[in-house]
Amino acid sequence: MAPLIEIENLSYRFANGTVGLAGINLAIEAGSFTVIAGANGSGKTTLLRHLNGLIRPESGEVRLASVPVFDDLAGARQRVGMVFQDTESQIVGETVADDVAFGPENLKLSREEIARRVDAALGAVGLEKMRHHGTHALSGGEKRRLAIAGVLAMEPQILVFDEPFANLDYAGVGQVLARIVDLHHRGRTLVLTTHALEKVLRFADRLIFMAGGRVVRDGPPAETVKEAERFGVRLPCRVCMDRETDSWLN
Repeated sequence: MAPLIEIENLSYRFANGTVGLAGINLAIEAGSFTVIAGANGSGKTTLLRHLNGLIRPESGEVRLASVPVFDDLAGARQRVGMVFQDTESQIVGETVADDVAFGPENLKLSREEIARRVDAALGAVGLEKMRHHGTHALSGGEKRRLAIAGVLAMEPQILVFDEPFANLDYAGVGQVLARIVDLHHRGRTLVLTTHALEKVLRFADRLIFMAGGRVVRDGPPAETVKEAERFGVRLPCRVCMDRETDSWLN
């Protein structure tokens, strides 16, 4: 059986001529949890934006379940749900429930189906009791969880997170991390970029380092992480990683 995500010879150049990606080849299995790390400008976000066709490559392609993204762009964007670093840009509803309903409403689903999806998505991120709250009054962690709920309501097979812990306080990180781990336990395929490896490494199946638009290391997290500092990423503290993840998830 083919991998769920196949990336073949993917290259991209920005309008100013800067190389964004240079011949990326990756295969990601269904149900896996892949973490991508690297210094700023290494190509992480650019790669993620190719997964559902937000960027058209200069050469190469991405296939989802063997179907090229640009052969079925609408299908790709339903299959791949992306949570951006700037969650404010993803929140469009006045209330929590309105925001989560926005995507399903645009799919022209029935009222009953929309209500079912909203309830399920809010339950998955622990916001069911806040459904009538105004989105402007939410904390940073709650807004990130709301963005995840909005993506979940589209019922994607693949969830992509770009720096999900950025600009969150300790409590917010714990809230978001717990939801991400739970989604993986429920069988979702996860692809996540982060500089904070200590937050997620314990739960990941695979760690990829990028530099200069290329994949420079790819392997099991416990071994691959030892080279973090070579690629401009802070090496996690083993003791901190154990203590922080245990406290968040207990």
